Amino acid sequence: MRAFISSLIMVLAFSFAVQEADARKRKRKKRRKAKVTEASEETKIAITKMMGKFKWDMTANKVLDSLELTMRDRYVPKIRKEKDPLRQDKMRREMMAEVKKLRKSLVKFKGQKTPWDVSLIEKEFAHKNEESMIPNWGKRDRRFYFFYNDRLYKLYIAFNAALFKGKTFEDFAKVMESRFGPAERKYGTTIMGKPKLDHLAWPPADGTIMKAIDHTGFYSNFCLVLTLLPVEENVMTGRDMNSPKSKGGDALVEAATQGKNDLNDENENIIDQITGKSQVAPDTVDMHGPKKKNKVNINDPGALAPEPVKKKKKRKISDDPLDGLDI
Repeated sequence: MRAFISSLIMVLAFSFAVQEADARKRKRKKRRKAKVTEASEETKIAITKMMGKFKWDMTANKVLDSLELTMRDRYVPKIRKEKDPLRQDKMRREMMAEVKKLRKSLVKFKGQKTPWDVSLIEKEFAHKNEESMIPNWGKRDRRFYFFYNDRLYKLYIAFNAALFKGKTFEDFAKVMESRFGPAERKYGTTIMGKPKLDHLAWPPADGTIMKAIDHTGFYSNFCLVLTLLPVEENVMTGRDMNSPKSKGGDALVEAATQGKNDLNDENENIIDQITGKSQVAPDTVDMHGPKKKNKVNINDPGALAPEPVKKKKKRKISDDPLDGLDI
């Protein structure tokens, strides 16, 4: 009898210990969740800084005006500093060519085929739902301004792949959290069914949600997305009605298997441009075509002499991959 009572006491004690351990685990989980239920000051500051002079609800024309002003501000000091009138004129023409290209960059997704249908941002928009987008190439990132009913509601930032070369998404996540505050980790699954970190999600700050997305699987990019939550809900409702998902195959697979139909498509390297692998950014292409080769006079003794090579000053490379970016 005593042995039975002792055994019963041991079983009850063990059961109580297990329940207490489970309770402590639940409390720890609740505390961890509590850290990301409310946006931190770091998150609010980060969102404000990334938005910069852009505000939600701006029209596409106002965004274009702001981007054009930034573009002109980049050129004007160089033009004023240049003393050669011919070089000044060339720089002005280059500036106006860039401005013209910027003004034509607005894409309205009305059902027509676009190079963006199979790209890094293919899941960020839908056709026939009053959606549009303005792409803008920078030196270290690419920014995409998305509109619904001609009102800005989403900012998508794709970082140049070279910035985080050799880094994992977990490395990227640590950098983001060190700047933007704690975030909740959202997991997906691999083809083999194993859990994989998919993206980070920060708590909403004044209606704006921020996510860090892992696109290294195909595009070799880490991305940040800012979205105005109330508008996004309306966008998704509109998509269900106006742009339901087709039952066809994957657009990316179809594009890879069918090949290119237009060999002269100016957007054929759009993936490389977005991922930062392209050697020439769209806004740095010479708008005046290839330069003519000068004829060499073989009777001139100095004609074949090699031109002196100018030594380029080495720039100091920061250890921070986000250094110099507006975030």
